[in-house]
Amino acid sequence: MVFVAYPTFTSAIALWVGFGVSSLVMNYPAHIKIVRSLADDKHQGKIFGFNETFVGLANIVFGAIQMFVFTYFAGGLLGIKASIIVVSLLSLIFAVLVWFVIDNPDENKEKAEEKAPKESLPKMTGADYLNIVKSPATWLIGLSIYAMYSAIATLSYFTPYFTEVLGVTVTFSGALAILRLYGMSLIGAPLGGFLTDRVQSASKVLLVVNITIVILLLILMNLGASTSVGTLIVLTLAISLAVYIGRGSYYAVISEMNVPKRYTASTIGIAAALGFSPDLFQFVLFGHWIDKYQAEGYNNMFIYQIVICGLGALTALVVLKIKNKKQKTRSKGIERRVEQRTEQ
Repeated sequence: MVFVAYPTFTSAIALWVGFGVSSLVMNYPAHIKIVRSLADDKHQGKIFGFNETFVGLANIVFGAIQMFVFTYFAGGLLGIKASIIVVSLLSLIFAVLVWFVIDNPDENKEKAEEKAPKESLPKMTGADYLNIVKSPATWLIGLSIYAMYSAIATLSYFTPYFTEVLGVTVTFSGALAILRLYGMSLIGAPLGGFLTDRVQSASKVLLVVNITIVILLLILMNLGASTSVGTLIVLTLAISLAVYIGRGSYYAVISEMNVPKRYTASTIGIAAALGFSPDLFQFVLFGHWIDKYQAEGYNNMFIYQIVICGLGALTALVVLKIKNKKQKTRSKGIERRVEQRTEQ
């Protein structure tokens, strides 16, 4: 609303800084903590997968509302201002709804303390935050997010790649982009969640997803201008589906790493700083490569993404190794206790 009243470059910078603080620092970790609390550890995949689906649906609805308002006010500056005002009002309305719909954690804590005062959890301390920063789980979650989010950013360059390098028409490329962005996100995210719960491991899903993306990108970057439309459609949708399956799975890594629920928001906050860091440089980097090297710049882009997804696959393997090690340690502990009881 402030930007509408004072649409200057300075206010725009202040606005984006405010978005960073309010969205990524305050809203995002709290959102993930709330979603995680909605299901037990056996159903984390589904709950996060459907979360991504509903986020995608909300984006479609909000985008449609903005477009309607923009068109209604005949476009231009007035249309932009009107759409910003409408989105601001909708944000306020949903904030009020969340206030009444979501349970107050402090009230729940007080009720829990009344029932079982000895089991109440202590408040977070500086030592807790330091442990979160030092924990391998935090950085492994961040790398898991990074690989998939980087791939999502790379997908946005498929449209110019098809038109400029492969010679596909703008109309076809645009239609494929819509199907890739909206169709695959609505299918892939819940499918990723379902698969995660099915195999009881987000890292196993991410391992297969990252390897699949690497293979498909290697095929795509070696296609020529004579490539059939059908091949492009299949490859694009397959890559997009794999990416969004991964997106529906990566939040569940936090449960697989056995991060305590009271640390969820803080852990995700730090992991997200790494996971979504491609926003800081990847578009600039890709733009530089494409402007300087033209078609070869797209090859650089694909090579970069192949390396990142390779790193994502290695991250998934490390998570599995840590998980298996903890399970073996836990099993040995149980065996020892059983032996001790038997001896007694």
